[in-house]
Amino acid sequence: SPADAPLPTARAAPISFNQITPGVTTMAELQSQWGAPARTVDVDAGRIMIYRAPGFLQVDAFTDTAGEVVKSILVHLTEPSPVGDVEDHLQLTGLRVVEIDDGADNDLGRGYPERGVLLSYVAETNGQQISHVSLEPIGGELYRLRAEQQDHLRYSDSLADLEQATELNDQDAKAFWLQAEL
Repeated sequence: SPADAPLPTARAAPISFNQITPGVTTMAELQSQWGAPARTVDVDAGRIMIYRAPGFLQVDAFTDTAGEVVKSILVHLTEPSPVGDVEDHLQLTGLRVVEIDDGADNDLGRGYPERGVLLSYVAETNGQQISHVSLEPIGGELYRLRAEQQDHLRYSDSLADLEQATELNDQDAKAFWLQAEL
């Protein structure tokens, strides 16, 4: 039988948090929008600016060693929230997800490649409760991971994901290998 046509893929568009978009917003814009952080922590890969935000335990903004652009945002939820509520709030419903595990079949979270979003599960809730939301620039890794998980289900969708992965990262040898295998 002929191959299935790929499912419609959402246009890639990163999610912003309080007017800050990872990979786009500069540190100057961050400080202009959010003010000074409550605390700053220097790490090997850069710097973490920790902010207090109403309705959240805290919000961390990460920058690399150059310190020019916000690389990612980690939102610590005040209390665990049902995955469906978080998906609805972030308008992720209807997007194809990639499940993230630790390699030993322990579910850690789920990703949304088209939005650069990772949701972290609360341990021992079987993926029903979310504790953290991570926002990152759109990258190829989540597309590749989703293709790896679904390569035996819908080849056309996996090939479309791998095309995105290699377009976003032309150094991802595993994505090229998977593409050739499919």
